[in-house]
Amino acid sequence: MKTSVVRSSSIIIFLFLSIIVEAQDLNVYNFIGKHSIDVVKKYGKPVFRDKSNPNMDCMFYKSKTKVLVFVSNAKGVYQAEATAVFRSKRSAKKTLDKIIKKSLSKNYTPDTLS
Repeated sequence: MKTSVVRSSSIIIFLFLSIIVEAQDLNVYNFIGKHSIDVVKKYGKPVFRDKSNPNMDCMFYKSKTKVLVFVSNAKGVYQAEATAVFRSKRSAKKTLDKIIKKSLSKNYTPDTLS
């Protein structure tokens, strides 16, 4: 009995936290035009940072369900990419629809959606 209660509670907490994270971190387009320091303030120290080209700063973030990539220069972030894993097709479609509507309302144009 105790094991099933703990297991059920764990599943509910996991689902709740994954929904919160899913909604927050995929709006990477909000950082286009901002400086890389703003990205670091939001997401913390990147897992990998490539500054081998003096004109580019590439930052990579990774979690169990997401990979975020930001590319910037002296003027600010000019490319942002988010790759996410979803539990269901419905969840993925709902999230992508929200992102597309928000980005279009801010006059961003997506170049790749898959």
